[in-house]
Amino acid sequence: MELYSHIAFEQLEKKLPLLITRQEASRLLGGLFTPESLRNLDSINKGPQVKIRFG
Repeated sequence: MELYSHIAFEQLEKKLPLLITRQEASRLLGGLFTPESLRNLDSINKGPQVKIRFG
């Protein structure tokens, strides 16, 4: 399962805009991931590797 999630994120990184909010990512992904689940994945280092934080 780990391999599939890694491949999925690599494919998403190629298709999504360079700078995007979690809310916008959720919308563009058709609700596949909620902003909260994206935040949780980020907190355990399972999200995209390049991150910019504001605020």
